[in-house]
Amino acid sequence: MFIWDSWNQEHIARHDVESYEAEEAMTDPDRVKVNTHGVGEGKRGLNW
Repeated sequence: MFIWDSWNQEHIARHDVESYEAEEAMTDPDRVKVNTHGVGEGKRGLNW
């Protein structure tokens, strides 16, 4: 489910987040779901 390429690892590191923390947050059934897909020109986002 998670692809930890260098871009993704560097991105979460800028926010002081470890990969296991990001995975835990995304798999939490009580998480707040936000649609950020297509936020801006050239930006990546999630569509949950």
